[in-house]
Amino acid sequence: MMLFRLFAFAIYALHLRSGSVLAQRPTAYPYALTFGLSSITASRITTSGEIEIVRRPASIEYQTYVNSFLAPYGESIPDDGYRRAAMVKRSSDAENCHPALAISQQQLDIIGQAVEEMAGSRPQYRLFTSPPAIADIVDVVAQEALLPQRPIPRHMGWMAITAYDLQGCASSGRTLVECQAKRNDFDDLVLLIEYEEHYLGLHLLGTEYIGGVINFVGRRHSRDLGEARVLQAKNSSGHAQDLRNFIGDFINDCVNAYEYYQRLDIRTVVAAGTASPDSVAEVLDAARDAIGHKVQVLNYINPGDVIARGAAIFSQLMIDGDPQNDMWRDWFGTEPREEVEKGRESRAG
Repeated sequence: MMLFRLFAFAIYALHLRSGSVLAQRPTAYPYALTFGLSSITASRITTSGEIEIVRRPASIEYQTYVNSFLAPYGESIPDDGYRRAAMVKRSSDAENCHPALAISQQQLDIIGQAVEEMAGSRPQYRLFTSPPAIADIVDVVAQEALLPQRPIPRHMGWMAITAYDLQGCASSGRTLVECQAKRNDFDDLVLLIEYEEHYLGLHLLGTEYIGGVINFVGRRHSRDLGEARVLQAKNSSGHAQDLRNFIGDFINDCVNAYEYYQRLDIRTVVAAGTASPDSVAEVLDAARDAIGHKVQVLNYINPGDVIARGAAIFSQLMIDGDPQNDMWRDWFGTEPREEVEKGRESRAG
């Protein structure tokens, strides 16, 4: 009888504990917004663990406005300098804020209505992201349009890394022995290729396995190598070499600028963007040739969904925390904006 009572009490205690855990979990995770060049996407993790993606095409007004900020990129711009330059630019864009705000609000109403029709309630947003080429103007307008929710803007590089779970050493293609032996000795590099109709973007990201931090090593954009112009040059035998040269020069410049990194530290290549599968395959082949050593090329996620999927997972982690990374609770705790700024300062320093 005593054993039965102890067993019954243990079951009751386990029931209470599991009930309290379940009570703490949200009934639905908040959405993440991805502002694209031609579409707006809302994505989230459902409580069953599935990724829910709702995408709607952007209006002509939105696309025209966003494309007006695409400069003819051709040089690598450090992330901190890019942000400071953007802060100066924003003051001159103040007179354009009101029409841009109306355009963005219109897009948010469209995606919000689509989510409401599917989920039965208006969406709550935890973060938003956009291509770096337009992030500075999108960040300004989106934060105004999304008040009072105040979601946090995050770099799309974080989203790509999160989508493929590249924060861990084993995800880099290294063996367990390598990870255990050199855990404190190296960071691996990820080449993120952002391929859109009007530009090709390259981002070299360093993953620090100890803290799960991502370093923005460098980035470069080219409008001449956007998919539309590359398709026009299909009859030219030099366009494939142009791709290899652009990627190779970018890698050389990044490696030469940082003594800490070497070319062999590039372990993974990830593609994102709305370019066609054939165009993505071509640029990935060019990346393999330009890198010059064996790398893992991750393309099992549709490149058009990579950022939205990563944003959904990232949004969940901002609520639940990452069980393998205590820094999540520090960075995304009670004061998210201040914590994000601290994180940016620590990475820049």
